[in-house]
This record gives sequence, structure tokens and C-alpha cells, in this order.
Amino acid sequence: LDGVNDWAELPGTLFDGLHNVTIEAWVEWDGPATSSWQTLFAVSKDNSSYFSFSPRAGTSPRKSRFAVAQSGPEKKINGQDEFPVGTMAHLVSVLDVTNQQLRLYLNGQLQGTAVCPYSLESLGVQNFWLGRPLYAQFPYFKGRYLEFRVYDDAFSDDQVSRSTKF
Repeated sequence: LDGVNDWAELPGTLFDGLHNVTIEAWVEWDGPATSSWQTLFAVSKDNSSYFSFSPRAGTSPRKSRFAVAQSGPEKKINGQDEFPVGTMAHLVSVLDVTNQQLRLYLNGQLQGTAVCPYSLESLGVQNFWLGRPLYAQFPYFKGRYLEFRVYDDAFSDDQVSRSTKF
């Protein structure tokens, strides 16, 4: 994707009936490392009910961010490591509704967890975008998706570790 106006749309109905969800991707981000809020994926009803991932947040600590919102404040994880530029990265974002938890992994390493009481059903998912931001003032994703997967399960640490070695 060129980071200007390229993006892909998948059916939001893909999430119908799912309870827990894991999104896994192998991507190469072109950056630049100073570019904030490029959106790798956004699953949303609108820009107030969503879950999304950005390789670099525009607010401190300016690392990657996995966030979920339901018409109010975000439940979010800011990554511990810089998202790599110009090299393949393995990303796993988990919405574990059963345990009310978000988990974010980068290259097999747990970046953080957060409490999240929201379900996919409560988000009212209608859109599933790859590379397109939720907000018009944010940039599109610039890079390549080598593989992108959606699972109807909340991956465990062991499952992420095995998948990273794939």
C-alpha cells in the first residue's frame, strides 16, 4: 500500500457470531518511523466504536497501539518495542472477551495487556479495513501485508509463540 490512498475492505460480517478474536499479520512497514497513526487494520461501527492497530501512536510513548473503544474512552495497549521499519514483523492482537482482556504481541513478545469489558457484538461491527484510518486526518498504512489472518479464538502465549515460528 502506498500510504496515500490505497486500502482494502473486507466484509464486517466476518466478525458476526465471533466471541473472542485474534488478528495475526506478517507485515513490512515502510514508515517512516516518525509517522504517527498509520492504521494497519480497523474493525469498526464508526470512529467511536472500533478496535484497531497502529504501528506508531501519536501520543506518548509513541510506540505501537492496539485499542478498542465503545462510544467512549479507549481500552488500549501501547507497545514496549518500536515497530520495525523496512523489515518483516509478526503482529498478534487478541480481544479475549471471555477473560475481558486485550493482548498485543510483536514478533512473539508480549507487548502488554489491558482490561477490556467490550464484546464484538457491543461494538456493532460494520467495517473491516486494511490500511485505512478511522479518522480522515490520519495517514493510510504504507507497507506490505505478507499474510493476514482472523481467528475465532483468543490466542494464548503458547499459540503466539508457535505461530511466530511459522
